[in-house]
Order: sequence, then structure tokens, then C-alpha cells
Amino acid sequence: MTRKQQIDNVTDVLIGLLGYWKRKLKVPDFVIIVTRITGMQSEAFVMKDNRGSITCTIDPAKFVKHKCDKHDFVVAVFHELGHIKTDSYYTDKMTPENAEFNAETQALKWLKKYLPKRYREQVKRIKRVLKNNPWKGKQAYYTKAFKRIKDYND
Repeated sequence: MTRKQQIDNVTDVLIGLLGYWKRKLKVPDFVIIVTRITGMQSEAFVMKDNRGSITCTIDPAKFVKHKCDKHDFVVAVFHELGHIKTDSYYTDKMTPENAEFNAETQALKWLKKYLPKRYREQVKRIKRVLKNNPWKGKQAYYTKAFKRIKDYND
């Protein structure tokens, strides 16, 4: 299978998961647009809320590059839906750190309720990341945000 086919498959899976969980979790409606964004490895999803504001993006090529499994797909979908549910976007009024904190906290609540095994796997995984290889540079705000989350610091 070519890389393009892998990315297309990941895109289909992610769009299906977004639709299913959007309904189940009662997340406000949004539109998915597939487009190319500067700095992304491939075409990405851009999700826009009812006001037309960009709420979040997902880059399917990252899932292929890092050989992600179903766990990563669901966690990513919950996290991005968390941005929408908590109205937490990178704006002048909200820092990336706070937006990521709110989205991840919401994602963990949903994981704990609907997919407790995946919740436990995610907590273990992020604890390991924070201990051994935290995000640095331009993405250091993830480390700051996730260190504030109680579940990751027990």
C-alpha cells in the first residue's frame, strides 16, 4: 500500500470516528474541510464551528508516520472534540497551554466514562512521555498543559 493510500485510509477512519463520537458525546456541530495547511505533512482536516471559526486540525500523515494504532485514533478524536466541547481554541483570549489543558481534560473524562481501558492506557502513556521525553520547543505548551492535569500526576 502506498503512503497516499495509507493516509487516505487513516482519513476515512478518523472522519468516521469524528462523526460517531460527535453524536454520542453531544458535541456542538462542526464542519470538516480537508485542505492543505502550511507546516502540515499532508492535507489535514480543519474543523470549523457554526461561527466559521477554525476549531482544530488533524494531520492524518502523522498517524501513518508514527505507525499509530486504534488507541491513538480514538484519543486524538476525543482530544479534538474536547476543543470544540469546551470552546478552547488558540486565540488572543486563550493561550495554547490553556486550550490544550481544557481539551485534554475533557478527553480524559470521556475516555474514563466510555472507554476505561483506553483511559488507563492513555494515562500510562502520557506519564511516560512527561517523564522521559516531554514536548519541547514550539510544542512545549503540551508539556506545561499536561503537567497540570491531575490524572497524569498521581
